[in-house]
Amino acid sequence: GCPAGEIEAMVLFLMEEMGLHVTVKLNPTLLGKEAVDGLLHDVLGYTDVETRAEDFEKDLQWGHALEMTDRLVERARALGRELRLKLSNTLVVRNHRAFFPPGEEAMYLSGPPLHVLTLALVERFRRARPEVPLSFSAGVDNRNFADCVALGLAPVTVCTDLLKPGGYSRLPKYLEN
Repeated sequence: GCPAGEIEAMVLFLMEEMGLHVTVKLNPTLLGKEAVDGLLHDVLGYTDVETRAEDFEKDLQWGHALEMTDRLVERARALGRELRLKLSNTLVVRNHRAFFPPGEEAMYLSGPPLHVLTLALVERFRRARPEVPLSFSAGVDNRNFADCVALGLAPVTVCTDLLKPGGYSRLPKYLEN
């Protein structure tokens, strides 16, 4: 829900004043509500998951994301820095589980459905801005890690999988696969 101007100002501060390379983590809402709902409901069968229009409206919009990325890539290049995009953050959806307090309106989608949504976002960015380096964080486990790396996504974050029972003992399977 952070406005494009604020994101851009933070990135410029980090690059210009702090001398850092910067990675901006983006939300799957960049796909648009219709595309997200189509993937969730029609393709993946998650008919119980309901997105909220207000989350798409307040988040960064696709056109603004591209314009901002173009400006920041140019500025990073001029400063001898790198701008990278990390795809993606969790997806805010309507709370439909009894696990959460009744007054809690939102919950955050992750795991396998987020993996598919984020791969769709990777495809969209690669078509629009193939030169921008992408890192990946969305439903990665030992079954899909090699595919993510083969797509040139780096780094690929696997923290959520490692927090499950078995933890770091899961890592050898990543390399085997």
